[in-house]
Amino acid sequence: MAREAYRALMRPHEIRRPEDASELVAARRAAKVSQVRAASILGTSEKYISMLERGQRELKPIRRAYEAWVEAGLPLDWDRQAFEAERKMDSKKHLAK
Repeated sequence: MAREAYRALMRPHEIRRPEDASELVAARRAAKVSQVRAASILGTSEKYISMLERGQRELKPIRRAYEAWVEAGLPLDWDRQAFEAERKMDSKKHLAK
């Protein structure tokens, strides 16, 4: 923590603000899904879900998966691995054009 504060004071131009995740948090809470359950569904740890929701770190792969899960309606049987595989296939098709 002290190191982060020192870095922020000495190099303010390097501070990166994580994106706001309040909409994701609101959707998760409205569906009455705990952080522990969300982490399990998204294939990550509760720590990363908490850090993402509080804006402590920008975790792009987890955020993309979280956003896709919310867009899908927060299904309890959601498959992150299938989502990642589909996303990779879409990007390969896009590059091939």
